[in-house]
Amino acid sequence: MGHGHIAEFIIAECMRGEGRGQVFFRRDGLENTPERIVARNDYLEAHPDIRPEYRRAILEAGITLGMTRWEVAVAWGFDEEERRSAFCRETVSGQTRYQSWHGFRIGGVTYTLYVTGDTLTGISCQGIPDTRPLEDGP
Repeated sequence: MGHGHIAEFIIAECMRGEGRGQVFFRRDGLENTPERIVARNDYLEAHPDIRPEYRRAILEAGITLGMTRWEVAVAWGFDEEERRSAFCRETVSGQTRYQSWHGFRIGGVTYTLYVTGDTLTGISCQGIPDTRPLEDGP
């Protein structure tokens, strides 16, 4: 696949919105380490304007479309090894940056996260993830 085809694929996947309406939970036994719990609580305290459904997801180590890349990082509590094992492909169209982050392996599931600008716009996975429908409102 040439660079042009890769760029087109990344943009298409970002726009497709796979995973819409679902929360994907980190369930590998490491989601509730004291450091990750403190990081999630500190982040939420410092950002009181986060949407209620995103706050609930973050507290439960879950991610969903529409979150910022920072909300995703704190919700799943990526450690140094996880960040190093993933790789990013990026393309730009006009003023918009599209990224696909490959290789996040959590609890036997391998995830690819699609980001448009700074917003999570797609989640695909190999394996069976722990998910549930996103609940709107308080």
